[in-house]
Amino acid sequence: MELITLVNTQVIPICIFLIMMGMGLSLVVNDFKRVVKYPKAVAIGLTNQLLLLPIIGFALANIMPLEPEYAVGVMLLVLCPGGTTSNMFSHLAKADVALSVTMTAVASLITVFTIPVVLNYSLIHFMGEGSEFKLPIIATMISLMKLTIVPIALGMLVRRYAPKIAESTQVHVSRFGILFLTLLIIFLTYIQQDIVIPALIAAVASIGHSQYHNHAVRLLLK
Repeated sequence: MELITLVNTQVIPICIFLIMMGMGLSLVVNDFKRVVKYPKAVAIGLTNQLLLLPIIGFALANIMPLEPEYAVGVMLLVLCPGGTTSNMFSHLAKADVALSVTMTAVASLITVFTIPVVLNYSLIHFMGEGSEFKLPIIATMISLMKLTIVPIALGMLVRRYAPKIAESTQVHVSRFGILFLTLLIIFLTYIQQDIVIPALIAAVASIGHSQYHNHAVRLLLK
């Protein structure tokens, strides 16, 4: 338990701070100005990511036979913005990297305020009013600001006044982020194996049940 507490309270926040600072190293003020320059593209992208995706996730969480905790987990996933990795994939796919960076920057700022509100509603909707899980909205917003806006701003300052350092550091921070997320998934899977393994079995069973149901419907329609 002490190891889990240490990881949750110290390791994860510090690593997230560094990753978000690394994202700031790739940003300049012009990235935010592109919102005005390309309003249609940014509006479509942000609408899909911040509005359509949560709606789809909410619908699936209600339709699928999920435990309340898993349904809330689905909502947490669809509410999170894209990060530096999405920018990297955009670069590899020869897509519009500038647009990706702009959406990442803007979404990271907006979700500081949207995640606590929508996730708190999701907790109440899926787990009930009397749930022992409650999300302090203001405190959560402040915490997200510390882990997003502050490190991003610091990274942008380094990019502004020490561009060579920012350029040489950015690659290492991106690799660190991928390594950290991989190790975190492995660690959490090992620690929570009593929960993860039954959840995977239940998910596979649920998918199998859905396929069986669809097959049965097709047979009846014939």
